[in-house]
Amino acid sequence: MRTNTLDQVGLRALLASDEEFNVSAVGANGCWHVCIYTDSGVRAFSAAHTEKLLEFKTLSEVELCLRELGIYQFEVDGSSFDSGGNPHLSVADQEYEAWFKAEVQEALDDPSPAIPHEEAMRLIRAELKLS
Repeated sequence: MRTNTLDQVGLRALLASDEEFNVSAVGANGCWHVCIYTDSGVRAFSAAHTEKLLEFKTLSEVELCLRELGIYQFEVDGSSFDSGGNPHLSVADQEYEAWFKAEVQEALDDPSPAIPHEEAMRLIRAELKLS
């Protein structure tokens, strides 16, 4: 799989096409990058007409940028994110990060049997219909 970059113009063109793709926010070294996964490879989100990767200080900045482009669902990979010493994180971001890490650890430590993805999605959809 090859890796290259994709700017806003390219991402808008991808959105308008019939090609299937997934988007992930990937945290590393105190900042976030956006990766777009297509059948032809992985593309990193870059500044317009350059190959310079866009860096986001917070996950909420990633969400805002993607929403403005019309992308409302994306995966989050914060496994390599380390905010230690990152002066850009607000207290709210630090609290959210601590809460999120605790939730992930609780899920990893949960001894109950795993539920297949399809079953979990069926349960969630049923719950949403009740609300």
